Amino acid sequence: MSEKQIEPSPSVKKIEYPSKFSVKLKHYLYNLRHYARYPLRSGGAVTFASSIVILSIVVNAGIYLWKGSEHPTNNFRWLIWKHTGKLPEELKKKEDLITEWTIKNYEWKKEYVPVPGVRPLMPARDTSLGAP
Repeated sequence: MSEKQIEPSPSVKKIEYPSKFSVKLKHYLYNLRHYARYPLRSGGAVTFASSIVILSIVVNAGIYLWKGSEHPTNNFRWLIWKHTGKLPEELKKKEDLITEWTIKNYEWKKEYVPVPGVRPLMPARDTSLGAP
């Protein structure tokens, strides 16, 4: 007896199962997307840090557009320009004026006057013996 092979009819489609590699790749990509989006949903510290970064970028860009490229946009650039000698003369005068005003108005000039009934935090030093 000869066995005849039964051929499937063209109307019945053969089910193709995905390979193990493609299934694992899909799961990996799903997990990657899920955990990549997690910090954006976690709130708290991440939101605070990202808002600080965005705010600093916007402020520095605004200062750059408003004042131009010949003005230091932040304290770091100010100190670098001051150290290298690139700081314009007008800004040096402005810095001296602000420093003088700050020293004049905010430096502590009064002598220590003990308050009656309040014990001092640290005893006064005896400098008559030459102690530092």
